[in-house]
Amino acid sequence: MKKILFPLVCVFLLFEIVYNSETAKNALTNTAASFFELPLKPGAFSFAPASPELYIAHAGGVIHGQRYTNSREAVEASLRKGYRYIELDLLVTRDGRLVAAHDWDTLRSLSGRPDLPLPPTLAEVRGLTLRDGLHVLCGGDIAELMRRNPQMILVTDKIRDMALLAREIPLQDRIIVEAFDRREYLTCLWHGFTPAFSLPWKLDDLEHFLTLDAAWYTVSAVAWQADHAPLLRHVAALRAAGKEVLLFQAGRPEGLDVESQDFLRANAGTYFTKIYTDAARTLSPAGTAAPAVAHQEARQRRP
Repeated sequence: MKKILFPLVCVFLLFEIVYNSETAKNALTNTAASFFELPLKPGAFSFAPASPELYIAHAGGVIHGQRYTNSREAVEASLRKGYRYIELDLLVTRDGRLVAAHDWDTLRSLSGRPDLPLPPTLAEVRGLTLRDGLHVLCGGDIAELMRRNPQMILVTDKIRDMALLAREIPLQDRIIVEAFDRREYLTCLWHGFTPAFSLPWKLDDLEHFLTLDAAWYTVSAVAWQADHAPLLRHVAALRAAGKEVLLFQAGRPEGLDVESQDFLRANAGTYFTKIYTDAARTLSPAGTAAPAVAHQEARQRRP
């Protein structure tokens, strides 16, 4: 399969250089992608307020009232609460290993180590203890958690070295990677991952990808801004075509609570299938668990 795909990719790159047609680039990308079997396929959507299929535990999930820790304890707590989809931010250490952290400055803050070398080595990271006694995850730790919890699906959006990801967490059939351009999208497929194509915030950039035929997408809540109506219409069309759309909260209109049950009932299914959640919830397969506890306002930037 790869022997067939390689010439296609070469043609794609040549075409991109010689003839700058976005529609043609999308067509070539769609053709190349068709040679791969997608590990995770879109499923039928059915709204349930506490369904494990609706929520993605953002940065591991809430632990001890803290968000964005990407810690072992956060992931384990989310799994106990019924989450299947766990989002982790993955960074590469100075010696080329994976660790879960939003960014190095945040890791310095959480560990109380402002003197931590940047980027640190894996050994330096392993020596850290985070606030409230939480622990940092490395790639091997994540793979172990996934093996012990076969229902767990990893979602990640920062890693660009797909070969490294495949080596350290060799469970490609249960990993969704957000891809920000066509090359990343095809590279994810090449290494056996499920790519979720990130829809651009800027409407001029969105025009370049209207004919891309991915199975999974991510979209910002900026789509609910009045001046981003074309983006919202596009995600509605994607959903009508049976695509999976993952909603993250950055860019949402002021005062809009995208985690409220009113918003979810009105918009889930029509515009998105899953949402990155920062709330403390307990989920159940039947979707009958108690509603989420009150959560803090999400930051305007995407954490």
